[in-house]
Amino acid sequence: MKTSRKNFAATVVTAGLVLSTSLGAQAEEAVSRYLVQYHSPGIVQNVARQLSSPALGGAQTRVRVMQNDLRVVHALRNTRMLEILATSSEIAALKNDPNVALVEKEYFFPAPQPLATRTAKPAAVSDAATLPDPKDLFDEGEITWGLKAVRAVDAWKSAQSADGTQTIAGRGARVLVLDTGIDRDHTDIASRFEAGRNFLARTTEVLPGALNSLLPSAANLLGGAEGSSTKYDYFDENGHGTHVSGTILGAYNGSGVSGVAPLANLLMGRVCGKFGCTSVGIIRGIEYGIEQKVDVLNMSLGGPMASTAAREAVAAADRANVTVICASGNDGQASVSFPAAYPGSMAVGAIDSRLAKASFSNWGPELAIVAPGVDVLSSVPTGSGREAKVEMEGPVKGEVKSKSFVGAEENEVPLTAELVFVGLGKPEDFTGKDLRGKFALIQRGEIPFAEKVKSAVGAGAAGVLIFNNTVGLISGALTQDGTSVGVPVAMIEKTVGDSVVAALQAGEVARASLSVVKTNYSALGGTSMASPHVAGVAALVKAANRNLTAAQVRQILSETSSPMTASAERPNEFGAGLVDANAAVLKAISLR
Repeated sequence: MKTSRKNFAATVVTAGLVLSTSLGAQAEEAVSRYLVQYHSPGIVQNVARQLSSPALGGAQTRVRVMQNDLRVVHALRNTRMLEILATSSEIAALKNDPNVALVEKEYFFPAPQPLATRTAKPAAVSDAATLPDPKDLFDEGEITWGLKAVRAVDAWKSAQSADGTQTIAGRGARVLVLDTGIDRDHTDIASRFEAGRNFLARTTEVLPGALNSLLPSAANLLGGAEGSSTKYDYFDENGHGTHVSGTILGAYNGSGVSGVAPLANLLMGRVCGKFGCTSVGIIRGIEYGIEQKVDVLNMSLGGPMASTAAREAVAAADRANVTVICASGNDGQASVSFPAAYPGSMAVGAIDSRLAKASFSNWGPELAIVAPGVDVLSSVPTGSGREAKVEMEGPVKGEVKSKSFVGAEENEVPLTAELVFVGLGKPEDFTGKDLRGKFALIQRGEIPFAEKVKSAVGAGAAGVLIFNNTVGLISGALTQDGTSVGVPVAMIEKTVGDSVVAALQAGEVARASLSVVKTNYSALGGTSMASPHVAGVAALVKAANRNLTAAQVRQILSETSSPMTASAERPNEFGAGLVDANAAVLKAISLR
């Protein structure tokens, strides 16, 4: 999402539900979700006790709070907030209540998306001796280049049980991830999974039963239709949350991909879905983490709009000794996003395997540290990953680098066809083009991948090759519901695409062979992928010394990082430097 702080308000979607006293032509008034914070914690504690009374029947109950009659959904004790449903006139009355410190309406911001996997400039480092050698940073079995870069394996060896018989590797640490959900049955996640919750609002949760049938569109807006076809409501339909979780603590089990802290335990709070991430859900998720006494909370999400309620929630987590780790943002700007920019959280930027700053990674005064965030291999919901193989014939010959997409059709037997260039893949670009039995060659840009592929399939294409408009490759999703687009789809590099287009425009013929197979893993990029590396290190540190406070964990991570020199035009682009798991764990052990 490329949105500046000043224009973010235009992208925010507030969740409003329309209620009516009857189906007739009576006055209607919008009802929205709000968070209300009180100056006195005792007020919220009292409401929480009332809601727990069997006589009241739980949440969604009219409760008299001081001089206001409120429709309360949840009482959040640790942040002194109530989640309520209210009309604008009810909110006006609340704002005049001297006991009220804050009233904040629910808003949505875009869910995190995968980004480019390469950067263009080499790193400038202040002390090369403290950094890993880029020549050693490559995926090797279960050990990814990211684990090598943060020295996770060395940290596993450094932290042993008192009798020396057990590797700690995060054992006993509990990590809450607030994200798009989780595939709890994934082979790398199942043994680490502890609990999950869905914090996206659903009509059955937020509306009186008799009114649910009136509002199908509101159900979709608030996530009520999401997860309905799955066996649990926090299932990951996007893939992002499973990927983040695997990076933190994927099991080191002889197959797949290991996480930084492979013996830590996972809790998942689903706060993002098809329509974005909910501000109220995130704060409820933070409250959940405090209640569950987790050690680390990772939020690979955010935007440029500050929220007083979220700031208060992060502060409450910090007071409860929950180490909050957040992604710095993917706008490539000198502006750290929220919640990463709040005091009490640790903002994480992204680097690639050459130890260069990722071009998309935000930086600024609040940036604390950096970690691997480019071409990071990790878990995705079982069978949703796609691995492509592309071989070219004609002006470009041989196998070329490629990535496939979630939702691409699986075809283990390679399909070979002639290539037809159709520009950006807009509907008008297919006019007069014969795509039957051929592959559409499409340039990335302007419209979503899914729209390009839909038009190609409609024109009869047997497959689609999308070439990038910048250095490297990216992956993503063509569908959000587990279905297939019906044809194999892959991305190839810009240089390859440009060469083939030039040859086609000169009258040459080009062909390609394309196969796509299902996997349980995918390589993604973003500060979303950097943040979980640091969250994993925080879990290693906490497991090595259970007595550390959240502030001490953050200090250890910063003090033991490997320094990197920022460029003159991007001050503080690396924060304290590259996180070093082994140095951090050794420091934690020394403070026992």
